[in-house]
Amino acid sequence: MIGRASAGGSADGSAATANGRERRGRVLADSQLDELREQGFYLLHGLIGAAEAGELLAETRRLIDRAPSAPRGPSDAHGDPVSHPEDYIFPLDDAGEPVLNRIRYPAWRSRLFLEGYGNPRILQAAYELYGDLMVPFDESIVLKMPHHGAGFPWHQDGNFKTGAVAERGHNFGIYLTPSAVANGAVHVLPGSHRQGILDLEAMVERHGFALPGAVAGAAGPGDANVHSRSIAHGSQPNVSPDLRVTWYVGFHHRDAISGVWDEAAIEARRLLIPIAVEARRCSGRFPNEDPFPYRRPGLQTPTPPPPPPLLRPLPQRRPVPLPAPRPATAGHQRRPRPHHPLNRPAHLIRRKRDKLCGGR
Repeated sequence: MIGRASAGGSADGSAATANGRERRGRVLADSQLDELREQGFYLLHGLIGAAEAGELLAETRRLIDRAPSAPRGPSDAHGDPVSHPEDYIFPLDDAGEPVLNRIRYPAWRSRLFLEGYGNPRILQAAYELYGDLMVPFDESIVLKMPHHGAGFPWHQDGNFKTGAVAERGHNFGIYLTPSAVANGAVHVLPGSHRQGILDLEAMVERHGFALPGAVAGAAGPGDANVHSRSIAHGSQPNVSPDLRVTWYVGFHHRDAISGVWDEAAIEARRLLIPIAVEARRCSGRFPNEDPFPYRRPGLQTPTPPPPPPLLRPLPQRRPVPLPAPRPATAGHQRRPRPHHPLNRPAHLIRRKRDKLCGGR
């Protein structure tokens, strides 16, 4: 049975104070954190409000309408250019036809998703997992189109650059539509995050998709499936007439990726937190909400070293040089994707933040 609990209320979530403002409280109780670490996943009810989930769903439909008309195509169905069409993922369905099933980096394509990333309940839950040293990684929208939305084979996230260890980050799969078996709900194999790298192909060849011990749970808009990146999980195609949408945001502990990601790339990724918090605050759409207090010691380098080449201001628009690779003894260094918005110089990132707040 999938664990399920409300993220609202005075015990584990935010509550209204006498002046009507929302007070930030616990999102994940200690017992829920224990179950998450033991089982590798937890279905959390009401991580975000139903109204905000509805707004993000409407925004998702707009992004779908503006997707490339063909995989990696330069323009959408309206003839308008598409920025970075490679971030729209089109696997083949059972009939061999490409079908859109993922939109990467929605926070940099949509102000609503950027403001959503600054939701204090999402960031508070991540803080309860990793404290000040939480580091954002890829965020994306996973889609299951009506009737033929492609499924996801059984897999464990990433490619284990950090080794076969249980702590490899957590994903928050936030549902913007109802999720059920008929529309391709995610299935997980409890406890598999503690078993290292599994031969899932062999397991599926023997048992089919229904692996022994696998579970799935129904969820509604605003609920979230919080799961370890190391847990085995997968989903089947959407055979229902309804669109299914899950918005994924994820976080690492900084110590788990230090030496794997370049230090400048790690710090650049952490800038997404204050940018999103400021965008949400400046929107004026959440007047009774206390912003997540991102100005913590762990989010600021106490004695910053000279900025590496990646973050130095550039006199002209030209390719940004990447930091020099570390010595071989430091282990593999993963280079950031050049076009990722957080791999821009810091002054350009801050310019975007200031623009969102009307110059403030």
